[in-house]
Amino acid sequence: MDSAPASERVGGARSCAVAVARAASAFPRPDQRPTSRHPRNRLKPQGLPPEHRVRKRRDFEKAYEEGKKVVMPEFALFGRPNGLPHSRLGITTTRKLGKAVIRNRARRLVREAYRTHRDRLPHGFDLVVVVRAPLLDGTVGQLGARLVDAAGRLVPGGSGA
Repeated sequence: MDSAPASERVGGARSCAVAVARAASAFPRPDQRPTSRHPRNRLKPQGLPPEHRVRKRRDFEKAYEEGKKVVMPEFALFGRPNGLPHSRLGITTTRKLGKAVIRNRARRLVREAYRTHRDRLPHGFDLVVVVRAPLLDGTVGQLGARLVDAAGRLVPGGSGA
């Protein structure tokens, strides 16, 4: 055995207690953290709330079976009335599109296009977007304009081409 006392040994109980105390002081409790007054930290949340998303499998299936289909080079859009005061967005990406990073990027682009053009889209519809490869080549603005055009074709009396 080692003849040095535990407090002097490296990794002894005393040095461990000191390390724990230092770590605890470096990370104050959330109620003790200083709040920043920088405007960057006060931005509105810009995500897509759950009530604006198609989440259940049966809702996707209803959109495919009962809804109207509009095909664009970048995506296929399925839409059907949902009986709500707002529209909901569902996104489908297949593995044929690419690996997970590519599929996630496509979903982010569609969500951003929907979010930025939500006021120009028809209300009260479930919109399901099936992503195709050309979508990855465009910008959010271009995609948003195409989404508005396609969604307009779903509404009776909407714009048709």
